[in-house]
Amino acid sequence: MDTIKIHLEELKKTDLNVQEYITLTYIYHRKEKEYSNFVEMFGPLSSMHIKSLVSKGYLKQLTTDVKGKSFDEIFSYRNKMIDLFEGEKDYFIEWFGKFPAKTPTGRHLSSLDPDTVMGKDCRKKWNRIFKNDARSARKAIQVLEAEMKWRRLTNKMEFMHNAKTWLNQGDYENYAHLLETDKTEVKRKFEDFK
Repeated sequence: MDTIKIHLEELKKTDLNVQEYITLTYIYHRKEKEYSNFVEMFGPLSSMHIKSLVSKGYLKQLTTDVKGKSFDEIFSYRNKMIDLFEGEKDYFIEWFGKFPAKTPTGRHLSSLDPDTVMGKDCRKKWNRIFKNDARSARKAIQVLEAEMKWRRLTNKMEFMHNAKTWLNQGDYENYAHLLETDKTEVKRKFEDFK
């Protein structure tokens, strides 16, 4: 990506100046390959702009001890920043759409329509857990994807909780370790474990 478009009408609705907007663009997109040229050209972040973004509620400072720590260990995104780039996104619909409808033997896990009784119950629970926390909602979706991948690799889809139980029992936390172990290989049946 070599071009950044700034919609001035949208910028006027925020409390940002152009340099702060560009700084947020850098922070938000810095890990995406598509934005690697922009990240390389941008150079070091200005501490003045970072302080301003913290005071305006776009970033949250997690620690004051910055020696040897990465940007993500010092700061976290606030919903205000995420909404700036993603808009008001309904993560529940994304999660519900990814949840499997049935196990391989036909046991129901989720309905296909979020407007069913189960879907409405799940939405209420989702909103209680993830309301105003887009980062945790996105992580829950990633955890679901990692759990489904792990279950398919290990032939354990039959033991997956239904959507409502998945939320009620906190499987978005119980299986979060799969995000880190997603890189490790799963031992196959009959593999020698020596």
